[in-house]
Amino acid sequence: MVTGAVDQWLGIFARVAPVVALHPIFGGRGVPGMVKASVAVVLATALWTNGSARIPTGGRMALVVSEAVIGLSVAAIGVAVFGAIESAGRFVDDARGANSAKLFAPHVESSTSPLGALDATASLALFWAVGHHAVLLSALSASFDSVPLGEWPSGPVSDRTAWLTLVVEAVGSLARAGLSMAGPAAAATVTVDAILGLVGRTSPQANVFTLSLPAKLVAALAVTALAMPGRVAHWGEVLIQHDAWIRVLLGG
Repeated sequence: MVTGAVDQWLGIFARVAPVVALHPIFGGRGVPGMVKASVAVVLATALWTNGSARIPTGGRMALVVSEAVIGLSVAAIGVAVFGAIESAGRFVDDARGANSAKLFAPHVESSTSPLGALDATASLALFWAVGHHAVLLSALSASFDSVPLGEWPSGPVSDRTAWLTLVVEAVGSLARAGLSMAGPAAAATVTVDAILGLVGRTSPQANVFTLSLPAKLVAALAVTALAMPGRVAHWGEVLIQHDAWIRVLLGG
């Protein structure tokens, strides 16, 4: 009985730990490993004590591996979603010529641009503010009924064709969302380049290169500010898709 309870807690922890360690909503590298480990232990213990999971059968090593893969899959969805949001901001900064302006964004585990870091941070704040974290935690808790410890999810992810279709749809959806978020500001910088190119052709003595950087900065920031309501709406749509993909993966 004691061994079964230990395996039960270990399986829950193996599913939860990768999510806490890698999902951007838990802070990325900006949060010390000891803090993340403590959060994972507390969360796993809470799920264990409320009877979320049945006592598993089978070997302990197979249990840990299968549960870790499920947790890693959930974390990968989070990384992909917030990575797409961050990439949209980075694309705009690259389009305005700020390729060398790089900041390290711990929540997305990479170096990014100022606007990319701002988008990632703001979307994470939105995630917590509107309660998507509760959806994620509820899906994790309910997943122990739909996907018992030591087993792999049924449904679309258990079929190779359906799984591949789901991945392709997710990638296409995130790509479209990223282009929708970055498109207006990037188009504004291209328009500024075209106008300054015409100025350079008609007036060769004008130093259009010196003018281009501040002009594209102003254009990108102005369009981004004006389009912010639509940008936030896109964030909301992507976060809703995040929740849906988590439910599909976990059989909810």
